[in-house]
Amino acid sequence: MRRFWIPLILLLLIGGAALADGYPVTIVDGAGREVLLTERPRRILSGTPSCTEILFAVGAGDQVVGVTRWCNYPEAAKEKEDIGDIVPLNVEKVLARNPDLVLLQRLNGKEALDKLEELGIPVLVLEADSFTGILEAITMVGEATGHRAEAEELAFDLAGRLAAVKAKARKNLKVLILLSGESLWTAGPGSFLDEAVALAGGQNVAYDLDGSWGEISLEVIIKRNPDVIITSSPVELVYGNGLLSTLAAVEKRQVYQVDGDAFHRAGPRLFAVLEELSGLLQESQ
Repeated sequence: MRRFWIPLILLLLIGGAALADGYPVTIVDGAGREVLLTERPRRILSGTPSCTEILFAVGAGDQVVGVTRWCNYPEAAKEKEDIGDIVPLNVEKVLARNPDLVLLQRLNGKEALDKLEELGIPVLVLEADSFTGILEAITMVGEATGHRAEAEELAFDLAGRLAAVKAKARKNLKVLILLSGESLWTAGPGSFLDEAVALAGGQNVAYDLDGSWGEISLEVIIKRNPDVIITSSPVELVYGNGLLSTLAAVEKRQVYQVDGDAFHRAGPRLFAVLEELSGLLQESQ
């Protein structure tokens, strides 16, 4: 009888430890897929800069074994193995890192997701294309990587900052987002930058753009005459563009540069960009 109880007790202890650690766990990802993780991932690969920033932000940086060449934040991400471009994702390089979890976004393409699924590698797809989506992605990544408490604390803090911005959004200034000071590429409806403008109390002049990202015509810009221009490029590129010289934003010197990486990526730092944008609109006329 004693010989029977000893292995049973050991089994219960092992099982209890696993449950206490939060595994196994089934997570419904941003694509609506159910992903089973039997144990805490120890070798995680990130397919986008946003995924990388979220991983490090929740405290899972030490578990990351590979990132794309575009993953330059935080600084520690640059020390991770470079697996190449975001798309097409180099599946061979991914496999060479022997990951037990891969984080992707839709921009990585369905082909990469399908291939990794065929090979039995757990893949979480993050849908961080809005501020709510970022908060959900943070919580999801925390649960998947064994950093639930850190993720919940971060999400709670960011949600509070988001609420504070909403509470003081009183102005309705017309805003033009220029993704580059040398072109007229902008953010349209459905993009996280369009949402940022609305949350800060502004009106995106590209509200009817055909798509979330694209080029806006000079004629539309002049007709809608933005009060504020937000860009990640040096403001001199806008002020020096004679075609934009009659705009209210230019005449009032209300062209503002924001951090490029944070501006273009749906990660935790985007909340700081939102706060900065809110402050700029509050100060503008």
